Amino acid sequence: KNAEEEEEEEDDFDDGKTKGDDGGGGLIEGEGLSFSRDETILCLKDGFLYPAKIVDMKTLEDGSVGVLVHYQGWNKKYDEWVEEKESCRKLTEENKREQKRLVDDYHQKRKAAMTTTTTTTTG
Repeated sequence: KNAEEEEEEEDDFDDGKTKGDDGGGGLIEGEGLSFSRDETILCLKDGFLYPAKIVDMKTLEDGSVGVLVHYQGWNKKYDEWVEEKESCRKLTEENKREQKRLVDDYHQKRKAAMTTTTTTTTG
């Protein structure tokens, strides 16, 4: 994506497709979860859970919550709007274990693929 496309996405998010912000309190609750601005969370991206900070939040017309996240240690250009329900996880021990499991699974699959490739090419 180029910068213009990213700006258009942000514009789309803000151009009347929202009910407004959360009332100024910085806390949005829904379906048993509640997140707030400046909270550190784990955010699902490309099949992995990354530590991220909530920068902003909005309630969308359909009642879902949009969350602007900044991935810790990443350039600000990677900040993105995600759906709270789909992508955001509380920073709990259970979710940290899930984060590690996803990484371990990836490494195991990759190792298995390398072994298969090596066996195929040498055999």
